[in-house]
Amino acid sequence: MTSPGAPVAWLDSERHTLVAVAVHTATHGWPAHTTRLSGVLFRYLIGGGHHSEALTAYKNAYAAALGSEDLAGQAAALTNLGISYLYAEQDDLAADHLRRALDLWRRIGHPRNEGRALFSLAAIEERASRFQASADLLRESLACYREAGDETNVTTVLGSLAIALDRLGHTDEAMEAGLQGLAQARRVGHEHGEGYALDVLGNIEMRAGRYEQAREHLGQCLILRRRLHNRLGEGSALDSLGMLHTHLNDLDEAAGYFEQALALFREIGSQEGLAFSSNGLGEVALKAGRPALDHFTRAHAIATEIENRYQQARAAAGLGHAHRALDDETAARLHFKQALSLYEDLGVPEAEQIRPLLDRS
Repeated sequence: MTSPGAPVAWLDSERHTLVAVAVHTATHGWPAHTTRLSGVLFRYLIGGGHHSEALTAYKNAYAAALGSEDLAGQAAALTNLGISYLYAEQDDLAADHLRRALDLWRRIGHPRNEGRALFSLAAIEERASRFQASADLLRESLACYREAGDETNVTTVLGSLAIALDRLGHTDEAMEAGLQGLAQARRVGHEHGEGYALDVLGNIEMRAGRYEQAREHLGQCLILRRRLHNRLGEGSALDSLGMLHTHLNDLDEAAGYFEQALALFREIGSQEGLAFSSNGLGEVALKAGRPALDHFTRAHAIATEIENRYQQARAAAGLGHAHRALDDETAARLHFKQALSLYEDLGVPEAEQIRPLLDRS
């Protein structure tokens, strides 16, 4: 391999063959080959947005492990299959497989993989905007990884914990967790964890009004994730930069970042990403005095379908502003009430921003 991109280029060209081999060996007497090969491919398939191939590989890995009565293989395949369902945005199936995996890892006595299952279950809670439940699971995951001496995965858990704490309004704790995660990732040389920590920190700093720090961290994040060919992470960084430039009133630049993110999310099939960036484009349009209803309507429909209540509330608030700009006060108040109800139910500080909007006569 002569360059950093060469391994990914090779995997791109051989992906279908590798998955076919994993399927073939599952049913032709080589179950261990299926479970090992599918495990090796995990980061590439998930990070590259190849969700269909991931589901095929891990369904066959689980069937192969069941046939060999390999408990550790079953648990590993269930975990990978659960995470594949998570990235394919099939959260009920993801939670079912991950809970079964967690039970097996606890029976086997493997704290590192117990931590991995807990981390993924926390991601499901975070996507459903149950931030306190997510934080609780992440603290359990962190304890498991520390017990196992897994300093690499500690970095990622700290980043996710920072997100949950920030959503709950605990800005100082969130910033501390994010900084710890970034320092840890750099210390152990975990570049994927470093990219995640940079994205998390940039978003916390942005919401705290520390725009120059956010610009620096998010710029570093985008460069790193592009170099690592992490397409989902690249989309997240582009969306974050769009939000930052919206705050800075660089509206054309913000719209450019959101459009890039939308194109990438469409390509890899991330409905959650589409909800984020559609809301972002709506907020840019509002600030620029342009029509915003279509953007927020799209975001609201997607967020409702995937049951992401935070993005649903964000879209409802945007719809309220858009209707108020059109002098449709009845529709505006209806959407503001929905946003307030969702934000209050989630226990997040955004509720305080919506409440005064309903006090207007």
